[in-house]
Amino acid sequence: MIEKRKLERFNIYLDVIEQSTDNFIGITGNIHHEGMLLISLLEFALFKDIPILLETSGAEGIECKIPLVINGIWNQKKINPVHTRCRIVEPSPEAIHEIDKLIEEGAS
Repeated sequence: MIEKRKLERFNIYLDVIEQSTDNFIGITGNIHHEGMLLISLLEFALFKDIPILLETSGAEGIECKIPLVINGIWNQKKINPVHTRCRIVEPSPEAIHEIDKLIEEGAS
């Protein structure tokens, strides 16, 4: 199979928290600063902006919270959990820096 994606994705598993409810909604399957794969037991409406926090945790608890807005563009509903491909909507420079730092740490 020929890879059609322009940006390489990195498998990094982060908790995804919905900002408005502070509820855990899933984990990232892979990520780059323009998009991510959300793995969740919930099915999300496509093309709707959802404010989230990505949380990384370490031995002493939560190490980092990255605020983002995601927008689902595709999902695979026939499997459980549901896989939703999301684009990251206008990430801040700080969010891009934090994501790139996580990718660097995960790649090394």
